Amino acid sequence: STTPLQMEGWLTKRGGFIKSWKRRYFKIVQSGSHAELIYQEDVEKAQKGAIPLGPSTVVQPEDVISSQPFPFSIAPGSRGGRTYYLSAESDADRRSWMAAITAVCQSTSPSSAPSAALSAASSAVPSAVPSAAASSASLSLAKAAVPAPAPAAPTASIAAAAPAPAEPAAAPAAA
Repeated sequence: STTPLQMEGWLTKRGGFIKSWKRRYFKIVQSGSHAELIYQEDVEKAQKGAIPLGPSTVVQPEDVISSQPFPFSIAPGSRGGRTYYLSAESDADRRSWMAAITAVCQSTSPSSAPSAALSAASSAVPSAVPSAAASSASLSLAKAAVPAPAPAAPTASIAAAAPAPAEPAAAPAAA
């Protein structure tokens, strides 16, 4: 039996061989214990590729990569060696995609019931996470939360506080 589509929308994907970034339409598709993130050039075009999703898949935020401000990576784990790099249009979109992908990956495991550790960890999720989210999605959102960069230290002008270096003796002017 096929479960309903979990999430779909536009992301930017880095190529595997040629490292250029291309906008692609992605869909999470799950059938029984098999799940994948398929992508195509446009909503109406044929499938161009698929990223396998499973219990050993690692989904994590990445630091800013080139011109992509909200990147994340998907490493399928035992199902393949390639790490896929994707970028969302906003941090909220990135967190939503990461949570949905992580939830699907966890549901493909033989025992999809959350463990006691997962339940305990999800109860520690800050109140900023919507309460309607499933515990696995809440945990994913908490893990995916990217800390805000520390404010830069004020750059005081050191030159104003330090005495100016002595000027070197001027060379005699050439006639």
